[in-house]
Amino acid sequence: MKFDEFVVGFDGPEEEFAAEWAKKKHEDTYAIRKSTLNPYWVHPDNVAKLAKAYGGTKEEIIAAIAHDTIEDTNTTYNEIKTLFGKKVADLVKEVTNNNDEILKVGKEKYMSDKLLHLSDSALFVKLCDMLHNGKDYPTAEQAERMYKNLLYIKDRREMPGKIKILYNDVLSYLELYIASNKSL
Repeated sequence: MKFDEFVVGFDGPEEEFAAEWAKKKHEDTYAIRKSTLNPYWVHPDNVAKLAKAYGGTKEEIIAAIAHDTIEDTNTTYNEIKTLFGKKVADLVKEVTNNNDEILKVGKEKYMSDKLLHLSDSALFVKLCDMLHNGKDYPTAEQAERMYKNLLYIKDRREMPGKIKILYNDVLSYLELYIASNKSL
């Protein structure tokens, strides 16, 4: 089974609504994932399925579905807040990249600092995003950058319960991915 066919359903009508809403938002941009040529909406859908599989709360799952909408579509914080509540909107805003800051300090430093300071719920969503990005055939440079970002926070922040398990899974997956690409 291909990873994009990862089968975990959504439990509630809010999650189903969020998945359809995010799909429409991303379809309106006609975006395609370069690595797989899948429609872009497949990525947030799979990130949300990972969030569910790792025991995410309803808000974390919905934030995972919506995690790229502010960054990549015409979605606003207020739209997410109106549809899904302040907690989900705050999580999406927290994981949204600040492109001006990335240009100023560089992607690796920006992401390392961001991961260090995210709330636990936002880190959980971001780690689900990183795990799917890692399984979505990143370039060697992207995989190594994600790996370095994760190593940076390893001993610098607390990671309770499901976050620590997810963190270790992402780190292990990236280690294997990087090693297997170096042996080619």
